[in-house]
Order: sequence, then structure tokens, then C-alpha cells
Amino acid sequence: MSTVHAHPLDFPLAGTGPLSRGAFSRGHTRFAQVAEEVQALPYGRVRDLESVSAVVDEKKGTCSSKHRYLAALAHEDGHPEITLMLGLYEMSQENTPGVGSVLDAEGLAAVPEAHCYLMRAGRRYDFTGLPPGSRSPWEALVDERAVSPGDLPGLKTSYHRV
Repeated sequence: MSTVHAHPLDFPLAGTGPLSRGAFSRGHTRFAQVAEEVQALPYGRVRDLESVSAVVDEKKGTCSSKHRYLAALAHEDGHPEITLMLGLYEMSQENTPGVGSVLDAEGLAAVPEAHCYLMRAGRRYDFTGLPPGSRSPWEALVDERAVSPGDLPGLKTSYHRV
């Protein structure tokens, strides 16, 4: 297991719920270890959108499934101050390498895109595991709101269409 350096979101796992028990069974005793594990998982949509633990069960995830799982684990472990966030940003070639040709073909500089991440004490944390060359979408945010892990699946779809 890798060594996790001090991280503002780190705390010992002490919960007794299913997400905490799952983390313990994978050898984790600290939240930062789980966050590191989740960040290292390949990017990919999970099949079971209803299951909070699908990201670790299926060993892949998107910004939504990865951060939904981490927020639910934090809440289960008594850390409600770690908030699941849903942001809307202007996706462009600058913050999402590879999308430029599609945008150019449509005569667009950017399009709105939804992105999930965690927030604590006004600071944003992204455990998506963005590919090399990607930049954070923070500079391009046009809106953000806190959401509950249980409400995310339905809310993200409707929010993205706004």
C-alpha cells in the first residue's frame, strides 16, 4: 500500500457502515488512502448508477461516481463538512484536451459541462484522476451547488440540461 501524505481531507476511518467496512476489507484505515485508490481507478461510467459503491465494485468511475462514493464514505464516518459539489463549467480545449476539434467543427469555443468534486471549508478537491494535460475546470465555473450523494444521479442529468 502506498504512503498517503498529509491531506486536508484525511481522517481515520471509524465508521461501522457498509462503505467503511468495504474500505477496511481493502486494507484502508484512513480516508486519504481511499481517495487515492479512487483517484487511481480508470475513468469510465459504472453500470450500476444506483449503487454508491459501484465505483469500487466495478473498479472504474467518472467524476460523479467517484465523488459520490467519497462523499458518502465521509458522511458515514461522521464528516458531513465534506460536501459533494455539482458544478457547471464552460468546457473548452484549454481545460479538456481533445474536445477542441469537436467544438471547432460546430463553431463553438466552449459548451456547458457538469462536473462533480468535493468541497471542505471553501476549498475544492477533485479525485477524478484527470488525464495528463487536463486543467482544472475551476477557472471556467459558471455555477456550483452542494448535493447529497443520494440525490446526485437524477439531479446531474437535469442540471446538465439547464
